[in-house]
Amino acid sequence: MHSFIKYLFDRIKEFFRNILLKGNENSKNLATQEVKDYYKYGDFQQDDIIDVARGTTKEDELFDYAYVPDYHKDNNGDMEDDFDMEI
Repeated sequence: MHSFIKYLFDRIKEFFRNILLKGNENSKNLATQEVKDYYKYGDFQQDDIIDVARGTTKEDELFDYAYVPDYHKDNNGDMEDDFDMEI
């Protein structure tokens, strides 16, 4: 039974992630609120928020809501240099 419940939650996370990646702004806002509710009621943990939100336009909002540390944020491959290099 435990494995079936885990399977269902994995599919729910995948569903929300797809909406956050491909949906229109209204759908993304509704999905974001649902993800927050899952977290609020203890159905999702920080790791679940990371799995769902990383690399989406709602990453900052959801990470802030769940107090996810900044080092988990996806920088989409863009690394900012802390120094200038002249050639």
